[in-house]
Amino acid sequence: MANEIQNIPEGFKITELGPLPEDWQVVRLGEVVETKSGGTPDRGKPEYFGGPIAWVKSGELNDTEVKFASESLTESGLKNSNAKIFPKGTLLLAMYGATAGKVGLLGLDAATNQAICAIFPYPHLLSDYLFYTLIHLREDLLNQRYGGAQPNISQTIIKNLPIPLPPLPEQRAIAHVLRTVQPM
Repeated sequence: MANEIQNIPEGFKITELGPLPEDWQVVRLGEVVETKSGGTPDRGKPEYFGGPIAWVKSGELNDTEVKFASESLTESGLKNSNAKIFPKGTLLLAMYGATAGKVGLLGLDAATNQAICAIFPYPHLLSDYLFYTLIHLREDLLNQRYGGAQPNISQTIIKNLPIPLPPLPEQRAIAHVLRTVQPM
């Protein structure tokens, strides 16, 4: 460890995430975001489906902007379930099964199923920066999954994830560069 400390560039500090610039913080995600999940109406009631409300499922998250949903809900389906409409720009994270850890950014107002965590950053955290940060930290999240045949990530695991938090101008610059390399 002494050799590692000696090799830290000037202006950097050692953190639980490794060396970071001195003006960056390490925070738990739950300290800087609010999270919510969606729901699924009773599949036995066809009148709950096929309406005007886009309904995104976790399989539709693929580290890109979500521009459409393959299914939709009626007002009745929305009211009779835990589904909620999230606004365009909401950051989404898949919590269950094969898609766990995948992210998406809503390109439309839409409801989601319960296998998706909707993430609402506080003003000092940019959604675009967090989008790419979650992709980068996916393995850390997946290593904490629990359960049997299809291990899951819970909102508690998500909220406890340590993330690097640079000042806003640096978040903007990082997100801008990453958007040119990996567009949403």
